[in-house]
Amino acid sequence: MVVHAHSPRDGWLVVAESWDPGWTATVDGRPTAVLPGNYSFRTMRIPAGRHTVELVYRPVGFLLGSTITGATLGLLLIAAVVSGCKRVGNSIFAKSERAVIR
Repeated sequence: MVVHAHSPRDGWLVVAESWDPGWTATVDGRPTAVLPGNYSFRTMRIPAGRHTVELVYRPVGFLLGSTITGATLGLLLIAAVVSGCKRVGNSIFAKSERAVIR
């Protein structure tokens, strides 16, 4: 979310949407704290003048869940490849053993 703010003096920008620790903000490209305002809104301090405020939501749980999911898929892929190689190897050896026995 991008907000263009203009304030004649230092003040607070209050966004009337739910606050969560996953929110980050920048004012003119510089990081600034996103605080809970009135217990539930997103609030950040802005200096006097015209500013561009960018808010980005990056929840910690989503990043953690994505990492765990990616690792699990990687392990499943490795297990499938190893299992497939064992089956192919067994079938090749089985055919060569039959040829020797006959």
